[in-house]
Amino acid sequence: MKRQPGLLSLLLALALAACAPAATPTAAPTQPPTVAPPTTAPPTAVPPTPAPTPIPAPTANLTEGCLTEYVAELDYFPEKATVKYSTGFTIEYFGHYKVLTVNTPYPGATESFQYALVQCGAPKPEGFTEE
Repeated sequence: MKRQPGLLSLLLALALAACAPAATPTAAPTQPPTVAPPTTAPPTAVPPTPAPTPIPAPTANLTEGCLTEYVAELDYFPEKATVKYSTGFTIEYFGHYKVLTVNTPYPGATESFQYALVQCGAPKPEGFTEE
């Protein structure tokens, strides 16, 4: 087996360095802190911005006109339609739009149709195309 003197010397130096006592830190000389000169005028205070007045939730469906302000958290259809005597379609509500699903649009149909009915002035929901 060949010995490599360079590798052995390096390992010995590392082992000795690991056993050496750690150097003690020396304290940095203390100097008095520098003080900025006083300013002539105090900084002007910015008045707090008043919180916006929350838009109240509607108590009835908007049947004429469009929304003037849209708030995503509000339910714009507080009056929900219920289907009692018909079959073949469903209505689901989603805050600012409703989805009408026609399960059997014609006799023998194999697919259903969905329509998004969006409150005027509200954004269009994703996943629906205009047709």
